[in-house]
Amino acid sequence: MLKHWSAAAMAGWVTISVTATAEQLPRLSDLRAERATSESREDFLAKMEEETIGLGLAEPLYDKTEEKWHGALWATQLARYRSRHTWGGIKGCLGNFSKISTNLQRQALETAYGVFPGEFTDDIGKLLSTIDDPKIFAMAVIYLTESKEEKTSPATFARIMEQRFPDWRSNPVLRSLKYDLEHDSVREVSTRPALEDLFSAPELSGRPVIFSLHRVDRTRGGIALVRDADGRFARNGDGSLFHIPHLALAASNLPGYITNGNSPEGIMSIIGTGISENVFIGPTPFLHSILPNEKDSGTFLHEDSETGRMDLDEYRTLLPESWRGYRPFEEAWYAGEAGRSEIILHGTTINPEYYRDEIYYPNTPSLGCLTATEMWSPTDGRAVRSDQLLLLQTYMNAGGPLGWLVIIDIDAKKLPVTLMDVADAIEASEES
Repeated sequence: MLKHWSAAAMAGWVTISVTATAEQLPRLSDLRAERATSESREDFLAKMEEETIGLGLAEPLYDKTEEKWHGALWATQLARYRSRHTWGGIKGCLGNFSKISTNLQRQALETAYGVFPGEFTDDIGKLLSTIDDPKIFAMAVIYLTESKEEKTSPATFARIMEQRFPDWRSNPVLRSLKYDLEHDSVREVSTRPALEDLFSAPELSGRPVIFSLHRVDRTRGGIALVRDADGRFARNGDGSLFHIPHLALAASNLPGYITNGNSPEGIMSIIGTGISENVFIGPTPFLHSILPNEKDSGTFLHEDSETGRMDLDEYRTLLPESWRGYRPFEEAWYAGEAGRSEIILHGTTINPEYYRDEIYYPNTPSLGCLTATEMWSPTDGRAVRSDQLLLLQTYMNAGGPLGWLVIIDIDAKKLPVTLMDVADAIEASEES
């Protein structure tokens, strides 16, 4: 049985160790991922299909088999494994929804949203009035609003939410859901403040910043750039701007305030680097980022003293004046309030062939982290390419390990982000 790749499991598989200099990072030739060889990937896929999914979903569904069902649906989500068998697994969970655990309810909805969008509209619609858990309710509503078959308006869903949860204002997930139901994301991003104001933000000066830039549709693929502690963007040896492809897409493609959803838009704090024991992350060091209130605000702000929680007004002080009224950029704060954690910047050993038909191929999604492209030799698993290592080296040379991560949806174009989308804003920010 494959071990679940859950946020909780990741937390137990990670060793945090601050890296002092870029020189202490491994070289490309040092990196090897045996799980990325052709033989290993073929063996993994066969076991996943036959054992994790096949045997897991063959079990009758009750409390003692839930772990196997959870693993089967997780594997379905990981590999985009669409079949009558996996479709039936979702159907079985939805048909027994009140009898299964919240954990399995969440996995069923995640997998339905990520792999079978719009195919369970009737089933989930019938469940809505029975769901008492705010996060599960939000996931169900999000599934329904994205379905072309659903005729209920977003405003009606908002009224249903208010009736079901009279104290919704005290819940960060429901507050975010209400906002999404009342605001169109494409229209919202058209009101985005000037990028050059954010790129030159003095509030983040003195520490390096990784800017991870994306479209509203996270499947389109983004890029990451690095600004040094003095406010200059990192360049390559030929003087061109350093940048790498970057994906802030979760396998579920749910919003950032939902557990295992996309990386939330806004500001996060980078507090060091580390090595993961998670075989899907691989051997390349990751950058350890935290959300507001994932730890105390002193740690988030890179201050020596421990302080209490960071309220929304304090979070806004990290933004340039022109960005302080822009609600989409507060998603990181709401995600932290909702209890999200373990959103790191890492490489990948996941087989990109699972996603050959996706527009972000050969990049691979995660459980809400940010992933950089890595390629491995099919014969011995040695690293052939590691954009994650390039990002680490550039960030450390810019003044790391302590710094900032800024995730931005720049617009709603149906194309991958390129350097040309932001080159003028970067130039203007460096001249200001």
